[in-house]
Amino acid sequence: MFELARHFEMCAISDRMVFACRALINSEYRLQAFLCSWAANFGLLDENRCKEMRIETVSLPGSALIGKIMAINPLVVERTFEKWESLGLLEISNDKALIVPSLIDPIYQWITLKDKESGVVPYPPSIQTYLEKEQPHFQGS
Repeated sequence: MFELARHFEMCAISDRMVFACRALINSEYRLQAFLCSWAANFGLLDENRCKEMRIETVSLPGSALIGKIMAINPLVVERTFEKWESLGLLEISNDKALIVPSLIDPIYQWITLKDKESGVVPYPPSIQTYLEKEQPHFQGS
């Protein structure tokens, strides 16, 4: 019942969040919101050799499609992604994307802030904690 309640609550706020993202925040935050949603739906935690935690997702749609979804010029999408890649916060290849959680945690905090104040369902404090709870845990036989 807890999972069902959380799902319905997320559906209820999703339209308002999309409107808020498209109307009220700048393009960089909108792209962070897109990556946060992408990571929450398609991401798994991945620890690299340096013991740094990253989120591995399926490949991202093209800049043109992301631009249409988030109401951003595709050139701005490309430049922003290039900037984040140069900072080591994002790595995009043909078959996957790797996202450093610190890139999308601020927008995750903003999205879940309202629910922390008045929501029935508590959300984890960070996107990494959220994914840790959502990932399947297999026990050896």
